[in-house]
Order: sequence, then C-alpha cells, then structure tokens
Amino acid sequence: MFRARLIEVSEVESLKPDWAPQFRFKFESEVKDETGDYLTVSCYVGRKLTDKSKLGQLVKALGFDVGQMKDGQQFNTDDLLNRTCRLVVEHQQRSDGTVTVRVTSVLPDDDDTGNGGGDTGNGGDQVPF
Repeated sequence: MFRARLIEVSEVESLKPDWAPQFRFKFESEVKDETGDYLTVSCYVGRKLTDKSKLGQLVKALGFDVGQMKDGQQFNTDDLLNRTCRLVVEHQQRSDGTVTVRVTSVLPDDDDTGNGGGDTGNGGDQVPF
C-alpha cells in the first residue's frame, strides 16, 4: 500500500467489446523509480456512479461522498484531480511472461497532515510525499 495523487481522469473505451465505456484514473505514487521519477499507475472503472459501484467507492476514497449528492446533481471528475489516497496493488504475470500492476483497492488517505483525500491546495504541483 502506498500514497498516491490523482493526476488524470479520462474517458476510454473498454478493452472488452461487450463492456460499457470506462474511466481511466491515473495516479502518481509516492514510490520513485531508479531515475528518481515518481511511478504512475492507472485503474479502470465503469462510468456508473452509485454508492456501491467501483466508481462510487473510488471517488469516496478521494473525499467525495456520492451518498450526499442530490437527485440530478452533476459530478465533474476534474474536481478529484490532485486529491490523495492510498492504493493497494498486486503484481500479475501475463501469459506472455510480462508483469503488470493491478490496483485492487483505493482507500482514503489517512496521513497525519489532515489532507485525508482532500485537495492538495498546490494547484497541481507535485505532492511532497
């Protein structure tokens, strides 16, 4: 598990033709690679926004409670940018032998700064993990 900051949300077609379009959430992690750059990881979720949907759970971990939305209220995914959370990932080996990272859970950020999934307040600059 590690801290991460949401840096991009995009609408994408599903890799499976019989699935509905999805959102891709791209996070910058607190983990650095051998060159000193922060590693990024993405997760894909359906576009259905309810308390129980994967999208609803993800945005709740980023500090937005879907249950508090009024009927017909619009939601802009850009409002989630630069918010922090904790990611749980697992490494999976593909049939071709390559290894990929899969986000298994997105949890609220419970750091000591009180940020708790809230806006970093830095206008999009890197979060000082």
